[in-house]
Amino acid sequence: MKKVLHPNDYPVLAKIFNNSSNKIFILRAKGTIDIPDHLGCSILFFKTKIDLLQAINYEKEGTIINETVLQFEDDFSQQYPSMILLNLRRPATVSKAKAFSTYLNPDGTIRWIYSKQLTKPIFLNLYNISSWKGKIFKWVCKFCFHLQIQSLLNSISIWVNAQELNLDKVSDQFNAAPYAISTGTTGENREAIIRYEKPGQIIQFLKIPLTQVGQ
Repeated sequence: MKKVLHPNDYPVLAKIFNNSSNKIFILRAKGTIDIPDHLGCSILFFKTKIDLLQAINYEKEGTIINETVLQFEDDFSQQYPSMILLNLRRPATVSKAKAFSTYLNPDGTIRWIYSKQLTKPIFLNLYNISSWKGKIFKWVCKFCFHLQIQSLLNSISIWVNAQELNLDKVSDQFNAAPYAISTGTTGENREAIIRYEKPGQIIQFLKIPLTQVGQ
């Protein structure tokens, strides 16, 4: 059964990938949903692509979360350079999108986000492993990556279209260092933590405030 995005993850994803904007445009065939914690974001729902495009032509900047099978043009990022598009379904032209995998918490919220191009589970370095369950989980993750079957760990895939991601700008400063993202823990000072590293070398930590207090 295909997993669906937890309501509270909409603003979390928007702030991680586009922390310069608090506007979220959600394209969703089934209409609106209740999002308990907006994290200070303004959120609009759309059932049709036409209505959404009319809105962003007026607003000019923000984050689009597309849950539908509707496709956006390949040059979308060039047309809307201040918009970030997050597709929750595989787009027809994946070469134009940066693909991410996720791992979920027991409550269904996203815990970690990492590139599908990762060859090692560096997201484990954001995990405090002390219990025997944690050690088993670490072994399973390493085993899956070793056999190149890490897709078994993936819960929800995200394809990101953007003219330029701030996360990648930092990566490029360190010769395209791979990174993994922790969405942090809920609370009034919630922060996402991005860890950039290469084998055996921590390069940089970046924190993104997700709550208004943290900002």
